[in-house]
Amino acid sequence: MIKIIRYFFIAFVVISICFFAVFIFIFRPYSFGDPPLIPFGWGYHLSDKFKGQVAKIKPIKGIHIPQNPFLNDSTSQNMHADTYASDTHPIGGPLGQKPTIKSYSHGRVGGECACVTFDSRNNIVAMCATFKEFSLLLLSPKNLKPLARLNLPPRASNKTYNLRKIMSDTSGGAYFFLDNLDRAVLVDADQNLKIIAQRWENGQPQFVIEKTFDLLPLLIKFTSRNDVFTSVLPDWNGRYWFVSRGGIVGYLDPITKATHAIKLQNEEIQNSFVIDENGVYVVSDSALYGITIEEGNDNPVIIWRETYEISSLKKPGTITNGSGSTPTLIGEKFIAITDNATPKINVLVYRRGFSTIKSRLVCQVPVFKAGKSATENTLIGLGNSIIVENNFGYDLFPTMMFGKTGEGGLSRVDFNEETGEGSIIWTNPIISQTTVPKLSLETGLIYVYAKDPSVRWGIDAYYFSAIDFETGETVFQQLTGTGVSYDNNWAPITIGPDRSAYIGVLRGLVKISDGDND
Repeated sequence: MIKIIRYFFIAFVVISICFFAVFIFIFRPYSFGDPPLIPFGWGYHLSDKFKGQVAKIKPIKGIHIPQNPFLNDSTSQNMHADTYASDTHPIGGPLGQKPTIKSYSHGRVGGECACVTFDSRNNIVAMCATFKEFSLLLLSPKNLKPLARLNLPPRASNKTYNLRKIMSDTSGGAYFFLDNLDRAVLVDADQNLKIIAQRWENGQPQFVIEKTFDLLPLLIKFTSRNDVFTSVLPDWNGRYWFVSRGGIVGYLDPITKATHAIKLQNEEIQNSFVIDENGVYVVSDSALYGITIEEGNDNPVIIWRETYEISSLKKPGTITNGSGSTPTLIGEKFIAITDNATPKINVLVYRRGFSTIKSRLVCQVPVFKAGKSATENTLIGLGNSIIVENNFGYDLFPTMMFGKTGEGGLSRVDFNEETGEGSIIWTNPIISQTTVPKLSLETGLIYVYAKDPSVRWGIDAYYFSAIDFETGETVFQQLTGTGVSYDNNWAPITIGPDRSAYIGVLRGLVKISDGDND
């Protein structure tokens, strides 16, 4: 009997020690981190920390994105960097010189910072989401410590506890922008367009809801209460344009408080949109639109509509059968999207503007492998070059664990506006499953977030990666972390004023800096 008791006691001690070790490994950052850190998963010590070499600077010159007077003039004004959704940053990013990694964990379950912007103080204004709610955060770029927080209403999808619905829902404020007064402008889950300012007192900030405009009546008028507004942007006159998933395109005049809108027929809008000096460009799951306001008519007017090829079935790695890319404006004349054709998607370049022309399509270029070609991310656009990422094969993040990945691939496509010809300049096989990539014009580097998996050992290792814009070669890769907590899950990379890179991951935000910039 004494032996049995002794064995039980030993077993109890061993189990308790193991449980305590696991508890410390998983939850230690929440107890001792300031801010709380994102814990590493299995395989961190088995993964290479750095691969490649320090990058050489290859500036890209002659690229100019006009400044929308109602947008913040920082390095990042919204998810896609600027009003053209160029996904380029004029400032330099990390070069791979003694990189340092910092992280901020926004929650034990979820917490992804889906959009990162920078205010005039160079502080981070980010939208971070848990499975419960969205929160607008003000973070210190030095250590990622939260300075202020405003919780927003939960989305209807969050209340279903259906992971697929939650992860494919682009509403609730993720597509917010920072205006010229450092105010965050968004449409929340209650369909209120909110203007959220910062108030500083004695060196301590807080968010203050400065104005609220109820857009629910528009949903009831055009679609239903179940529809949701997903994105908002200002035009060059300060009007707030917005789109809904159900196909509403409209704007709010903040001075008169009047709203004007139209409804696309039987079409869905899942992406954001873009604005130039003359109008608005929207892509639905069926067509690309040029929309503006004509003299004597306050309602938006569709000037042109260009259909594109869609998929008969929803591909793995996409939300709908239609285009997965927010339109990208290129220079003064062009606009680019991807279709969702089978077996290969095409990069499509059109002439934009609102004059009458015979044909808007400049060129179409098929990309990636047949039967394994899809994207749910925006293009990088500059000059006559376009960067497109392959997201085919990525499903919900729980299904992408233990070494499983999407197809991968990143291509550069160049087009000739005179001949209408387009061609693939290079393709890099890197597995950048879901990130919104960015290009630094100062360094000539494309930044992606790559997965380097080990199916044999079940390791999910994630790397901040730099690719040479000119050659397509991977210059360096820096390990950020391992495990599902470091899955990027559709968040963008953002280059900050401090030349650091910021990446939203499932548990929060990761910062990568060169050693001399930390």
